[in-house]
Amino acid sequence: MIPLLWPVRFAFSGILVVLLAQSDARAVDARTMPRFGRPEVSNGLSPAERIWPLAGGLHNLPAWRESPSQLPELPAPWRSFALTHPWALSAAAAAPLGPPSATWQGWIPSLLLLGAFVGVQVAAEPPKEPRWSSRNSFDDGARDVFKGGSRSTRGDAKLASDILLIGMAGTLVGDWWWLRREYGFFRSAQVDSRWLFANAIVTRTLKVSAGRERPYVRPCSDDGDYVSSCGGRRDGNAGFFSGHASNTSMIAGILCARHLNRRKTGIADMLVCGGAAAGAITTGVLRMTAERHFMTDVLAGWVVGLVFGYFLPSHFDYGSAKPGPLSFAAVTPVVGRDYYGLRYGFRF
Repeated sequence: MIPLLWPVRFAFSGILVVLLAQSDARAVDARTMPRFGRPEVSNGLSPAERIWPLAGGLHNLPAWRESPSQLPELPAPWRSFALTHPWALSAAAAAPLGPPSATWQGWIPSLLLLGAFVGVQVAAEPPKEPRWSSRNSFDDGARDVFKGGSRSTRGDAKLASDILLIGMAGTLVGDWWWLRREYGFFRSAQVDSRWLFANAIVTRTLKVSAGRERPYVRPCSDDGDYVSSCGGRRDGNAGFFSGHASNTSMIAGILCARHLNRRKTGIADMLVCGGAAAGAITTGVLRMTAERHFMTDVLAGWVVGLVFGYFLPSHFDYGSAKPGPLSFAAVTPVVGRDYYGLRYGFRF
């Protein structure tokens, strides 16, 4: 609960007096309602007379305090609509809204992030020599389990991971259309593209900064036909972390955030989230089978993807979609017996 500043109180008083006039055609009198106090009501006043005493009561106008004799005589107090239904205003403010509209200003953050990503992609390249070539027993053990046993197996795994990434991106676009009546198609594109570009910037920056040697580099020194990428020196030093794992994990996170935070969730929403998560896990495993990444590269990619795909969008965009789509917080008026105020809440 926070006290209302006078402009907010004035606007709030207008909402309240409309409800009072529509519900019981009674007005609030200034003499019996101190600041944030309990209003008492009277019958037989015109709409103008209903509004003016309420505004005066909320602002404690000196004219009303100094000239109480000008006010009409009041009958016995009557319980007003706001006191009889203390949560009515909160429920009205939290009522479901239509899909939010996409304005041209909403594309500015996405375009700025896209420009930053293009700049990083063009200006920053992996080093010619690896900055991180040491290995550990955890990565070596996982590599022995997941790596492909032949060149064709490794090539097929790489191709399958690329197809999965493209397919999941297409699924996200299809989901924008599927939930367009709830979130809005273009508004979803604006919101989700920001996180997609932000994730891509972080992924590219860390790849270049870490300069980790990919798993296939050492076998390529003995067998030049080990994988099709044996000749690429710079790309061989961009192992940490897995971009495929990060991107698919992020798309899966966005799909889960969109469906699990809907006003009404069902089995279909659970299936979409579970299927997307399975696709992200499969992509990470395929990248290890293709000898493109170590296990720690994939795990880091999954974590970063979840941060940008699920946790941040759930907090800032989809977290409280039930009271209002694409809004992480809700501010609702609250009326009680002895107070007026605003309730601010958010999900995390």
